[in-house]
Amino acid sequence: MTRPRGRCATSRSSPPTYWTPDLLAVTIPPGSRLYGVAIFELRLPPPTVVTLIVRDGTTLVPDRNTVLRAGDELLLITTPETREAAERLRAVGRRGKLARWLGDHGAPESEPAMPARTE
Repeated sequence: MTRPRGRCATSRSSPPTYWTPDLLAVTIPPGSRLYGVAIFELRLPPPTVVTLIVRDGTTLVPDRNTVLRAGDELLLITTPETREAAERLRAVGRRGKLARWLGDHGAPESEPAMPARTE
């Protein structure tokens, strides 16, 4: 019997040198405007993906049709170049689709938000 040729799965403790991922954790608080929104509706910048949701103490791997609920904890993988756009989720959850226009740029509650643009 011949063994199939190909690459073997390996694990590594550091990311590949051609890509430097950033991890971003976002919690959907009660009253968030992201409640009831499906993953595909988030319009995350490529290559950002929601890789894991912790819901009621259980983990799940979402698909594009997974609907967000209050209390969900999302783990996103993004790149340094797209992180700011991905962090917009926090702002939209707090202020809705016009968050940036209202001066909310997605900084976590414990960090000060960036000043609003004056363009």
